[in-house]
Amino acid sequence: GLVMENGLPTDASLTIRHPGAHAYDLVAHREVKVEAGDGFITIPQNFGPCEGRVLMITDRAVDAVQVTAPATAAPGDSVTLSVTVLGDDGKPMDAIVPVEVKLIDPAGRPAEFSGYYAAKDGAVSIDALLAINDMPGVWRIEATELASGRTGNAYMRVAATN
Repeated sequence: GLVMENGLPTDASLTIRHPGAHAYDLVAHREVKVEAGDGFITIPQNFGPCEGRVLMITDRAVDAVQVTAPATAAPGDSVTLSVTVLGDDGKPMDAIVPVEVKLIDPAGRPAEFSGYYAAKDGAVSIDALLAINDMPGVWRIEATELASGRTGNAYMRVAATN
């Protein structure tokens, strides 16, 4: 009852009714070629044996990732970190954009609340609670949006406890 499929590579053109758009491969984290015309877009793709894709289609191109964090904090504080994925018009994307957020302590280690988030309408806010024994110094908050692979950073100084 077991079927051992030896698939073959496939060339395909995906056609979607949309007047013009940008498409992103969410697995490869890059923009893919789109051909527009007559109210449709066509996305030519080459698939390996048994290979698939997850595509995100948007009206505007992803342009930047903006990260904001408080300038200073103390161990035990709750801090709000914000990540905004901006389109080529400078406004937040009108999509749910997957992002990876890393809180990196002064020793270069990822801290709690690092992980994957969904930026609904191009934005996500994370309430992170710093542990009482977290390392003092300058922390880096790095956000990578997983459509085009663009990144943004912010820095926060965590004070030493007395």
